[in-house]
Amino acid sequence: MIRDFQGIDIIPGSSGVEKIADMTAKEAQRLIQSFVEIAAYDYFILDTSAGISSQVLSFCRASHEMILVATPEPTSLTDAYATIKVLVGQQGRRLVQLVVNQVGRPGEGKVIRGQLQQVVDRFVVPALVQSSGDEQANVKLDLLGELPSDGC
Repeated sequence: MIRDFQGIDIIPGSSGVEKIADMTAKEAQRLIQSFVEIAAYDYFILDTSAGISSQVLSFCRASHEMILVATPEPTSLTDAYATIKVLVGQQGRRLVQLVVNQVGRPGEGKVIRGQLQQVVDRFVVPALVQSSGDEQANVKLDLLGELPSDGC
């Protein structure tokens, strides 16, 4: 743990660490429970890997709030859509908070959110209405912000 990095304690995620990627459902649940038992913190922010692995879904299920981070790249948008579809279908989420990273120009995040919302409205919402029987069912994508590309 890196303590008091600009007022925040950080447990850095390690990209490519097999132990985390291969965590069983029981191990993921034990990790989540250990966070719950720590009384010294008001919030935990978990940066999960891209995609919809069982570990990512376990952390999403355990979270009171979830922020989906996507980039304008087609593969990222495809992953974002798939994640939204699973979060709505399996976890009953109706609000997905979105941050668009690596935008090329101001306002691009709003465009990306609009494009994703259109796809969700066209494909996810009808399935939700059919499964729930609620004609008013919807899914809202809430754009929290956008981060510019650093040009690298």
